[in-house]
Amino acid sequence: MNGHTARPSEGRLVAWVAALVAVLAMAPITLFAVSVLLVALPLIGMVLAAAVLWRSWRSDAALRADTRLAAGLLGRLVRKPLVWLSTAVLLVGTLFGIAAVVHGITG
Repeated sequence: MNGHTARPSEGRLVAWVAALVAVLAMAPITLFAVSVLLVALPLIGMVLAAAVLWRSWRSDAALRADTRLAAGLLGRLVRKPLVWLSTAVLLVGTLFGIAAVVHGITG
C-alpha cells in the first residue's frame, strides 16, 4: 500500500464540501440569470413591442381608423349591461357544462 490510511467517510465528506462550495460559487450567476430572464427580457420585449406599435400607429391611417371604430363599438357595448350579463351567464354555464361532462367521463 502507499501508506495513506484515509477512511472512506473522509473522502465522502470532502466530496460533499466540494459540492457545497461549487453550489455556493454558482449561486450569484444563477440569481443574476434568473433576474435577467424574469425582469430584463420581458421589459426589452415590451419596449420593442411599443416601438413597433408606435411606428405602425404613426404610419398606418387605416389602423388609426379601425382603432377609433373598435373604441366606438366597445363604448356602445359597455352601455348595455344586459348584454354583458347575458354573455357572462352563457359563458359560465357553458364552462360548468363542460366541467360536468368531463367530470362524468373521468369519474
